[in-house]
Amino acid sequence: MFSSSIHALEDDLNSLVIVTGNYPPAIDGAKSDKGYVSRIVSDAFALEGIKVTFLFLPWARGSRMVRMGKEASIMYYAKTQNRMKDFIFSDPIFEEE
Repeated sequence: MFSSSIHALEDDLNSLVIVTGNYPPAIDGAKSDKGYVSRIVSDAFALEGIKVTFLFLPWARGSRMVRMGKEASIMYYAKTQNRMKDFIFSDPIFEEE
């Protein structure tokens, strides 16, 4: 799930930085495709001609960076009432518990 808006690199309007954390096997910075959720996300943006770069950070730090406006996009968070105060969420890619 995404929150916030698209963040383009200053020198390339066809690039997007997405902050995330490790959540294997869905999101895995050690894998070449960065995990199956990351692959779905990057493939979807690629269809629109946008290259995605994932910035792996501890979850709390990543969330704080987006809240502070240092980055504009973060993924794989559950939609909660508290998070809805700070972020805009996309439609779900899939659901899990």
